[in-house]
Amino acid sequence: MGLFLLVVRDSENTEVVEHVRSALDCDVVDKRIGYDGIIVIGGDGSVLRAVSCYDDPPIIYAVNRGKVGFLCPIPYDKLDVLLYKLVSGEQISMKQSIRLCFVGKRHFLNEAIIRSQVPRLNTFRICINSVSFILRGDAVIVSTRTGSSGYNASADGPLLLMDGIVINVVAPNRCAFRPIVCSIESKISIEIDSDPQVILDGIVYEEAGSHERMFDIFYNGSMVRFGYLNDYDESRQIEGLFMLNAGPVLSLE
Repeated sequence: MGLFLLVVRDSENTEVVEHVRSALDCDVVDKRIGYDGIIVIGGDGSVLRAVSCYDDPPIIYAVNRGKVGFLCPIPYDKLDVLLYKLVSGEQISMKQSIRLCFVGKRHFLNEAIIRSQVPRLNTFRICINSVSFILRGDAVIVSTRTGSSGYNASADGPLLLMDGIVINVVAPNRCAFRPIVCSIESKISIEIDSDPQVILDGIVYEEAGSHERMFDIFYNGSMVRFGYLNDYDESRQIEGLFMLNAGPVLSLE
């Protein structure tokens, strides 16, 4: 059955914690002892925080109690089904999501945001492989396929249905700018003209000091594995993102 780490968004929800721990051998404090999996009960933010500390995270079993839950493929009302499968050793389906490496030190699953410490219009030099160009805007967003449905989408960026990288600019000073989609093998470098603030998956990257203004981003093979139940349907999540499920069911017939 193995040993698991339990991450609950509401740490005071003792009822849920005790329910899970009555079925599985779980830690609620990360001891970094080689867990067989991490059970996250919360939303996308809870998942991102749970995986941010790992270079090679265990399998993530993400149970949705948030608003969107794009990273949480298991509905909360199926928690007992998940626990039964884990206890019985029944096979659970897996999907993998890539992470990008930031300056060779940290990884991000959703996005990296590069902006100035003081809000202002910034100048960015962006290099993609051998192509280099200058853009101006408030911030640059670099998103994975997984993260393309987040901040990137709210900034009119495209939704990726295959692995790739999106480079988007927040409030570009030229209306003609369009987000750039790159292959996952692309080597990206971003330079900012002022003291930077870097945010990786919603967490401020404290190691980015004012002396460092150029940042390399690339894929180094890092993946996050998510467990999901057989009734998981990514198409429904995409429909929800576009709010198609708010109205009558559409038919193409």
